[in-house]
Amino acid sequence: SIKLNNEFAHGRRLFASSLFQIDEKKRAYAEIEKALNLYDDIYGQWRTYFELWRFNFLDKNKKEYQKYSRKLMQLKPEYAQSYIAYLASCNENDSSIPTKRKKLIELVPNFAPGMIKNFHSWLTTDQAKQVADSLKIHFS
Repeated sequence: SIKLNNEFAHGRRLFASSLFQIDEKKRAYAEIEKALNLYDDIYGQWRTYFELWRFNFLDKNKKEYQKYSRKLMQLKPEYAQSYIAYLASCNENDSSIPTKRKKLIELVPNFAPGMIKNFHSWLTTDQAKQVADSLKIHFS
């Protein structure tokens, strides 16, 4: 699809996610940046920033994933996933944790079981565990 339409942002984002999963990370980061530059809608930007957050979180690039988690909150503060990324990125002593945790808990009832199961189709079991483990410090 990218060869047919070089400006197809969604195709580039999916291609980047595929590249990341097969450990072609340098190319994945380049493609995701191209996708981000092509999106002009908020949802497309949010999805792409979520991928940037995920890439950096899994690569342990703390400064970057924290930056992207704030961007997710800015773009879509009504999405539970934004709060999950934000809280997974926070240190234990971050002063915003109680407010963000409360908001996530408020949003969870609207997060249908199918959405939870398919929270992110690119997350492998070990990657999901990394996210869950980083959230545990805020929910114990």
